[in-house]
Amino acid sequence: MLFATHLITASVINAPAGLMVSKMILPQTEEVNRRLDVSRERIGSNLVDAVCIGTTDGLKLAVNVGAMLIAFIALVALFNSILGWIGAAHTLTVGGVPLFTYPGCNGWIEQATGGTFKTFSLEFVFGIIYAPIAWLIGIDYGHLLQSGQLLGTRTVLNEFVSFLHLGQMKASGALTDQRTIVILTYAMCGFANIVSIGIQIGGIGALAPNQRQNLSALGVKTMLGGTIACYLSACVAGMLTP
Repeated sequence: MLFATHLITASVINAPAGLMVSKMILPQTEEVNRRLDVSRERIGSNLVDAVCIGTTDGLKLAVNVGAMLIAFIALVALFNSILGWIGAAHTLTVGGVPLFTYPGCNGWIEQATGGTFKTFSLEFVFGIIYAPIAWLIGIDYGHLLQSGQLLGTRTVLNEFVSFLHLGQMKASGALTDQRTIVILTYAMCGFANIVSIGIQIGGIGALAPNQRQNLSALGVKTMLGGTIACYLSACVAGMLTP
């Protein structure tokens, strides 16, 4: 119940934070178009037609979200398999005679991270890359790798997968610090990831074809702005959480 309250709070304060960051990334230099004309074909000729149009548009967006999620999770699994094979030990043999043994790095990774990561994987790479960001938003030194992994997973996949991993870490005892969990809850509560760029272009672009070019041009900036907004909220949560 406590973390559900944090999620609701994050959802509320992320909205003005996102607006502020968006104005910084893309300053408004022209007059806002205040015309709200909507074609009757878009809203339907009657109630039944409007319900049918809304259902169809919602289905298009939902299917696009599901397809993007499946595709990117599959890609991550593929890359993890390749990286795990690279990190494993291999022996080159000729005619049954071993000539060279590649020790791999999986054992070193497990030892260096204290068992947090057992193989060379994207999660390990994310943990290294995002560890400084985790430190900047207020997470203590002892939980930087786990937090970096969750922040990286959230960026590449989405927040649902990150929260699932967070729950697994809590259940296994790998992450027990209450303050770190609160900060991560705010940092991951936002729809700003690589998958969302595809959803914007494919899903929203199908609903508004005339805006597809703008969606493609602003996709990365949108993800960056949303991520910064979530991190700002996490910083505030870190200052207020003992």
